[in-house]
Amino acid sequence: MSALLAVLLAGCGKPVPPERMDYVGRWSAPGTTLTIEAVGRLEYHRKIDRASTEITAEMTTFHDDRIVAGFSFISATFKVDKPPHLDGAEWKMTVDGVEFSRSAN
Repeated sequence: MSALLAVLLAGCGKPVPPERMDYVGRWSAPGTTLTIEAVGRLEYHRKIDRASTEITAEMTTFHDDRIVAGFSFISATFKVDKPPHLDGAEWKMTVDGVEFSRSAN
């Protein structure tokens, strides 16, 4: 049986601070994508077996160790285990225990 959690939240997102622009882009991991836009919008898609999760929301908090997206009492928190860093020609970061990568800009 397939489980789908879809959260579509609109509100006043905060743009990504200049010192955190390395986070901006489309990040991929097996079965998962995380897109962070400079304007403060976040999209998260994860599909494992038959279960899927989709979140589209405005970012409200952006710290070194977490990103919070949502509106009011409905929010999602993403724990940043390792911030974006270059590994050869590829950018990598680890969020909620998942290592993501994106092509170098």
